Amino acid sequence: MSKHVILDFAKITIQECFMIEEINKGVHLTPKHHKTLGKVCSKYFSSTPFIIISHRINSYSVDPIVHKKASENKNLMGFAVVASAPVARANAELEKLFLKKPFEIFETLNEAILWGEEIINTSSDTAT
Repeated sequence: MSKHVILDFAKITIQECFMIEEINKGVHLTPKHHKTLGKVCSKYFSSTPFIIISHRINSYSVDPIVHKKASENKNLMGFAVVASAPVARANAELEKLFLKKPFEIFETLNEAILWGEEIINTSSDTAT
């Protein structure tokens, strides 16, 4: 079952082990936004491993510090970007340098979810 969280800068979908974010068009994602997203993560994944999937259907920019801060979340197992636009994919490649967790770029949401499930299952296997 999915839960939806609407923020002034994004729409978030929460699933069992995924947070799928769709940031609004034209937003410049800053550490202030990260703090708000972090509260959402804490509420739904306080003791559960999870993956963030950034579904980039809108054009926006990201302060790379956001990814450095996200790396500090012990329950975050990986980060996926779903983007088809060449600029969005190139930006994600740059962002990848700042996150100290598995980070992949995909063409489709389904590919990102399958990758995320593999990461979660692998982390669960090593925890037992």
